[in-house]
This record gives sequence, structure tokens and C-alpha cells, in this order.
Amino acid sequence: MTTMLNEAVPVSVADRDDPLPEDLLRVGADTLLGEIRRHCLLVFVTVHRWRGQYLLRDASVTLDGVEIPSKYRTRSHWALLPKEWEKALEPFERNIRKTVNQIAVGFRDGVYIVPRSRARNLVNA
Repeated sequence: MTTMLNEAVPVSVADRDDPLPEDLLRVGADTLLGEIRRHCLLVFVTVHRWRGQYLLRDASVTLDGVEIPSKYRTRSHWALLPKEWEKALEPFERNIRKTVNQIAVGFRDGVYIVPRSRARNLVNA
């Protein structure tokens, strides 16, 4: 027999020797997962934007008139986005990441657990 989550599970289990397995057995895995589904969302949050760089193919890089072989240098890019624009876009990117870290709990591989009551804050960020 399973009991409701809010009836049988103690609020503070820090002083118990083996709190988790006993509580899970009393509550039941289905009930616990049901409560999580009712009150939480799993979201995958990524923040990407074009960095204003264009990859140059077959670029010739020289130093004092001597060409540097490709194995000794990184791939060349043109920076097409002015530095002022980069600085203007950074706060938007930072705000999204900050909001995710304040509202959500990291789960794994970019997936976050978000309480349904705070999901609107994430969307509005």
C-alpha cells in the first residue's frame, strides 16, 4: 500500500540513519514520479548565437614575408561583428544563463529541472 507524498514523508530527514530508501518504499516510486511530473518540468536550455566570425578556407598567413604552415596555426577567421555589438549582446546571453541557474536545478547533459511555478520566469528571460 502506498501513501500520499505529503502525509508520510518527513520534511527533515537529515537526522535519520537511512532516510531515502524507507521513504521511497512508503511513498512508492509511481507516486513519487507522479508528484514530480505534476510539479516540475524537464527542460533543455542552450544559449547560442552567431559570433560574427567567418571561417576562411585556404588562407595564407605570413610573418615577415614567410608563410606559416597550417599545422603551426589555428584556422583563420574574419571577425565580422564589431566589438561594440559583441559587448551589447553579452548581457542578454548572461541574463538567460543567470535565470536558468537561479530557477532550475541541473540534472544532466544540459537538462534542468524547473518548478512549474517558476517556468514563466524562464520563458520571460
